[in-house]
Amino acid sequence: MKNNPLLHNLFLWADRHARGHRNPAPFTRANPSGGSGDRGGGLSRFTQAIGWLLCGGKSALHAIASLPHRLFPHRQPFPASTSPTVLMSLSPPVSKRNYFRFFSLTLVSAVLMFAIAGCNPGSGGLGGRADLVIGSKNFTEQVILGELVAQHIENQTDLTVDRRLNLGGTFICHTAVISGDIDTYVEYTGTSLSAILERKPISNPQKVYNIVKEAYEEQFDLTITEPLGFENTYAIIIRGEDAEIYNLETISDTVEYTPEWQGGFSYEFIEREDGFPGLAETYNLEFAENPQVMDMGLMYRALVENKVDMVAGGSTDGLIQTLGLVVLEDDKNYFPPYDATPVIREATLQKYPQLREVYAQLGGVISEEEMRRMNYQVDGEFRRVSNVVREFLATKDFPPIDSAKDFSPIDSAKDFSPIDSDS
Repeated sequence: MKNNPLLHNLFLWADRHARGHRNPAPFTRANPSGGSGDRGGGLSRFTQAIGWLLCGGKSALHAIASLPHRLFPHRQPFPASTSPTVLMSLSPPVSKRNYFRFFSLTLVSAVLMFAIAGCNPGSGGLGGRADLVIGSKNFTEQVILGELVAQHIENQTDLTVDRRLNLGGTFICHTAVISGDIDTYVEYTGTSLSAILERKPISNPQKVYNIVKEAYEEQFDLTITEPLGFENTYAIIIRGEDAEIYNLETISDTVEYTPEWQGGFSYEFIEREDGFPGLAETYNLEFAENPQVMDMGLMYRALVENKVDMVAGGSTDGLIQTLGLVVLEDDKNYFPPYDATPVIREATLQKYPQLREVYAQLGGVISEEEMRRMNYQVDGEFRRVSNVVREFLATKDFPPIDSAKDFSPIDSAKDFSPIDSDS
């Protein structure tokens, strides 16, 4: 885009205008707050809306209807399943000036969407659609994993890859892969089980994997490949000074203090079967007020600034240690396993069978410590995602793919991790 000065300047003007003069600086996880995860973070909610628009199809319709909430949020995001009509009717009241901003930015969004598609050979413009479209959710780890899958495919095959990273939450990515807007993204087994399949949480990692794999194949024509090797479970997090003052080590230890605390959780965590409702019931947690609903990227900043006292983050988040935060032990084993596992369309595997071995090579390749380190390199050291991923892959010795090989389907019965329980 920088090769086109007019388009580049238009994009920068729109982003600056979306943030407004009162907050000219980009809002990033590394500030620390969360966001896209690439160097410089998510430029603004305008930029995130552009990412939604580039998803195309039904996702684009939902993105356009969601723009009032993206640009003028009132701390109450809505899932992808919410109809565009409902979203528009629920838009918060804004001034005439903000209406002008909204409609002007919507117009700019449409212009940029088609301009970018026309300038990028891999995005379905004048140069045609790339062989594969890889998506990701909208937080640092997901952007890293999407880039990692993309680079590994490019390194091991002659396939061209279009990156549509930082799309949105679970339901947006799931809808995009089912509809064919993207071919693949990385999901977490516990999320698939509870949020997508709406099953009760199970603590056995192998059982969860098998259930999800079978259901995805039968219901969605999607293949679950081998897990990447690490788990990113929900982590209940508090400030380090609170943990020290009150001698808090487990979630159960906080029960006597939460009536005076303020919780802060993402909309998805508030609504999910394996989220806040079950957590509060399991541990008998009661807060002074209803938990604040906020973007995942806002939670650490709110916690550090004493605006909330407890949040639900990810166990592999690189900023936990950097900010002096403490992860409380899930002493009642409430959360199910969340093994990071690529999801890919079966039609894509049929078209490019060499991808079966490419994905098999990624099985077990990332440890929890390695994922935490990559997250920190992006969030804490402000490094580019592409460089962090490139350096990581360079440490792995992947054999070349034999293009003449008869690729067989991935073995769904293969055990990937020890079974810790029979539940």
